[in-house]
Amino acid sequence: QFSAPMRTSAAKRRSVNHADHVICISESTRQDLMSQFNVPASKVTAIPLGLSSTLAALANDSTINEVPIHDRPYLLYVGQRGGYKNFNAMLRAYASRPELYSELDILCFGGGKLTSYEVDFIKKLGIKSEKICQISSDDIMLARAYSQAQFLIYPSLYEGFGFPPLEAMAFGCPVACGNTSSLPEVVGEAAVTFNALDDGEMAFSMAALASDAALRERCRKDGRIRASEFTWKRTAELTRDVYARTS
Repeated sequence: QFSAPMRTSAAKRRSVNHADHVICISESTRQDLMSQFNVPASKVTAIPLGLSSTLAALANDSTINEVPIHDRPYLLYVGQRGGYKNFNAMLRAYASRPELYSELDILCFGGGKLTSYEVDFIKKLGIKSEKICQISSDDIMLARAYSQAQFLIYPSLYEGFGFPPLEAMAFGCPVACGNTSSLPEVVGEAAVTFNALDDGEMAFSMAALASDAALRERCRKDGRIRASEFTWKRTAELTRDVYARTS
């Protein structure tokens, strides 16, 4: 998605070629780098990122839910919505299942206000405007959004790492996400995953989480355990080891 005049890929290739070693933020990214730039496996190490210390602290704050963030049950979408983020496919999946549309709103956090194109697309799908809310705010509001959501929907087609599923799991928010690129590395077995190119499969996964309280509870429990594995301390230690091997 980078334009040719930006020459981003060429600059990245030069940097990789000159480096003594390259750290990637996921095994998926590592595999892509080796494939696209023909980098030897011995020169590339995957080191996962960690959960924000601010959000980690808020995840343990028992007062975070004292202020409701939305007045009806909702599913949560976090971040940018264009291109590979696959937001329109999620809207189609949502609109296709009456049990989703009738029982849950969509709360979009961040990513800017809904564009005129998005508003028109929502209208064409027959979704009432009041069913979709967009807000932008700080980490405290984001923590409330995760904590109070029925589940996070993350339909992205490609992620180098993917922070929102990790953040959601830390707050005990069930996750439904695509099964592509780095996302399976982040969520492990603690989320409901689907083929993000298949609207029907996405809709089925969303409906399953919406209707099955036992499934949501399992995702909450397993998600918290999974999220605890991603710390910046671990990232720092693994990075230190790479420097030691390379020097």
